[in-house]
Amino acid sequence: MNFNYIMLLASAGGILALGLAFFKTLWIFKQPVEDEKLKRIGGHVAEGAMAFLAKEYSVLLPFVIVVTVLLAVFNRGVLRLQALSFAAGALCSALAGFIGMKVATASNSRTTYAAKSGLNKAFKVAFSGGTVMGMSVVGLALLGISFTFVVVFKVVSGSAAGDSTSVEKTVLDSLARSVLSILAGFSLGASSIALFSRVGGGIFTKAADVVADLVGKVEADIPEDDPRNPATIADNVGDNVGDVAGPSRHYEGKLIFADLDINFRNPYFDIDRGLAGLVPHADGCPKATKFISTYRVLEHIDFKAIGNLYLTTPDAVTLKLTGAKHEVLHPKGNLRIFAEIDPLKMLLLTDYDFMEFGKFITTPNNPKGAPKIFYTQIDIDIDEFLKDIKQHPFVGMPIETLHPSKLRDAVYEMKDNPEKRTKGLSLYSSLNSIPYRCLRYGFMFADQNDSKFFPLPKQEEIEKINYKFWRSM
Repeated sequence: MNFNYIMLLASAGGILALGLAFFKTLWIFKQPVEDEKLKRIGGHVAEGAMAFLAKEYSVLLPFVIVVTVLLAVFNRGVLRLQALSFAAGALCSALAGFIGMKVATASNSRTTYAAKSGLNKAFKVAFSGGTVMGMSVVGLALLGISFTFVVVFKVVSGSAAGDSTSVEKTVLDSLARSVLSILAGFSLGASSIALFSRVGGGIFTKAADVVADLVGKVEADIPEDDPRNPATIADNVGDNVGDVAGPSRHYEGKLIFADLDINFRNPYFDIDRGLAGLVPHADGCPKATKFISTYRVLEHIDFKAIGNLYLTTPDAVTLKLTGAKHEVLHPKGNLRIFAEIDPLKMLLLTDYDFMEFGKFITTPNNPKGAPKIFYTQIDIDIDEFLKDIKQHPFVGMPIETLHPSKLRDAVYEMKDNPEKRTKGLSLYSSLNSIPYRCLRYGFMFADQNDSKFFPLPKQEEIEKINYKFWRSM
């Protein structure tokens, strides 16, 4: 397969991806938004997001020019083409961010309006919006890299002597020695734009959060998430910029899993069929995994079949936990924060202790519960937190997604209403962003009749038995 055919194939793939993104975009903009208030709020967010992105790109343009010139000046030989690669990567990343932002802000209000007609229609609009961003990134990356290599090939081949076959071989041999360095320029350009977009959007969002609290809530007496508060619009603008134009890092590699008794069987799972599928590959290598089920799994698991629990950090270091009897005595009346992990993922403030919480959530007919639950407790002293936030209003939190003022207000609400046993803090516990060192006691599987507890050793003990995990926990 010659070089021209490979470039043609890659370019065709890029054009196909962009074509799909184009047709999805047309479909999204055809979806109705007949609610005037929703249309007005969505328009404010879209206008702000595009204005912010345009301003940010205008600031980044000198940076791209300077780095491109430096790469061209200080590199030698074929590596000077790294400058072209960097510029192409930055351009493709900026263009992908622009397309994604335009479509994401349009699909936000259309998804909300579609949800009035049912969940399926809303998901269709939402997934279509995500498809545009995904296909734009893939398509522009393929076209950008193909263009870069075609130019590089032409430049290098122009200085090579001999017939066409020998020239192509000479050029490809030269590129083989420098291809990774040239590609590094493209990835550096693309990731630089995406990184600045995420950081800029994040800073913008945090600043808007502060303004919404201090000005909107305190001075103007407007609730934090009320669309009449301009800071709320700004907050949503920052979220769109950071999540759409920034790099996709939603999966950070943090993982919690358990092993099951090989003899465990439940009619809900076709385990034997899965085991039968673990046949070696054609080259003789063993097949490592086979998916059996991804839906309502915990509900059909017998706790007695659960063996060990494993915690994995983003650095791919694993700590094994062994089940034990829960013997911790909990003071009555203290407020605690629990993070649900599976199947629910809420973050809750409650005066239930570690064992009572599992019983409460799995109570039959509980509208916010589940038949079985896997959860943990956040290591935070509520009374100390109230003292700290009184002295330092912007005190740091072990939970990135939970604003200190929101926790403070929830605590006061619970204290003012003794009959209230629970208060939701967030619909998503975001355990991926909570360090293991900020967890207390361990992890619990629970239902109405049974439970299985996995204690988390103290940090001093973890340092002794698994230093690598302790370093990254």
